Amino acid sequence: MRAAALAVALAAVALVGCPGAGAAELPDWVAQAVARTTPAWAASEPAVVLLDEQSITVSRSGPVRTVTRGALRVLTTSGREQATCSASFLRGSSEVLELRAWVLTPGGRVTRLGRGDAMDLSLAGEYTLYSEARVLQLAAGEPEIGTVFAWEYVRQEEPLVAQWGWYFRQDRPSLLSRVSLTLPEGLEPVATPFAADSLVVSRLERTWTWEMRDLRPAPREQLAPRAWSAQAAVMLGIKAGGPLSAAGTSFADWSGVARWLDALAAPQARVEGTVTARAAALTAGIADTLARIRALGREVQALNYVAVDLGLARGGGYRPHAAAEVLRLGYGDCKDKANLLCALLAAAGLRGWLVAVHSGGRDRVDERWPSPFQFDHVIVAIQVPRGTKAPGVFEHPVLGPLLAFDPTDPF
Repeated sequence: MRAAALAVALAAVALVGCPGAGAAELPDWVAQAVARTTPAWAASEPAVVLLDEQSITVSRSGPVRTVTRGALRVLTTSGREQATCSASFLRGSSEVLELRAWVLTPGGRVTRLGRGDAMDLSLAGEYTLYSEARVLQLAAGEPEIGTVFAWEYVRQEEPLVAQWGWYFRQDRPSLLSRVSLTLPEGLEPVATPFAADSLVVSRLERTWTWEMRDLRPAPREQLAPRAWSAQAAVMLGIKAGGPLSAAGTSFADWSGVARWLDALAAPQARVEGTVTARAAALTAGIADTLARIRALGREVQALNYVAVDLGLARGGGYRPHAAAEVLRLGYGDCKDKANLLCALLAAAGLRGWLVAVHSGGRDRVDERWPSPFQFDHVIVAIQVPRGTKAPGVFEHPVLGPLLAFDPTDPF
């Protein structure tokens, strides 16, 4: 049985065995969400989001505390699968302190769910041997039409980067979506809103809030590309230069992001004995520069793609394993393979640089928000001779002609 299906099944058992709670015992925010009526423009949807909210609190010392709340009304049988809650965390650096949910039927029965009803699942992706990223998942089971599923979880973490993203626009209608950031005296927020003309911003003492209401789902068209640039979102951070030890690193511009990434990766690209020997063996007797690059590129392409996601809270998601280690083991993920290729190029007297990209398309990275969070992939920019003609060659104003090459691509 698939893990998600098992989570639903267990939650259904919990619904049967757990005694109902009275409506009077509901938190005020749940009662307010339930009181919201479904507008006519959302009535034909599978489900409607009554509340989508997150509150982030940064202290001057100590971890960041995040409270996430949500409530959803099931409108059709196909909307039942949306009645779920997922609380993600990183093992060893963040912790879900509280997790609870309420299932409220149209007839007034209230069933409470807690952490003991949740499934603890790994978020390891395909070709990932191990990952510290995990999620606690709660599901309402098979709720009847008209049921409201509400949830709340509290997470405590020591973030690597003092940046947070909140997306208002969803694939389903949302009546109220908001995010708030509470900072200690002396710290100021940096907010970058995207496509949010109706965004309402407010402040109460040291808490800033960004809110949108009555969000209609974007029209769905078969095979249409997803318009990421049209999503309503606000990206939050803290102004660089303040006392940020408790909140993680902050970035004032893209140069700061580049320096931060380079500080993590550069020590891992040392040209050591085995790397030098392998580069010499692969390029022996080859005089043509492009042919030498091709020989090194094919070597790295042939390595197995395997990810081991450790130390994520300390930059492990951005720091490649040492080039010599990847060469010895014969496997690695995108940053490992790209870093090894840079080391092999350097050993052969050539030059290459790591390039952070987003695999989802050229419109996924927005220059207005300097953040490493915008990237999910690493490739290599290889310096090639002037006059080189190839689809992947582009001109850099300082480094000259560069060839964009993805060593994880078999072609």
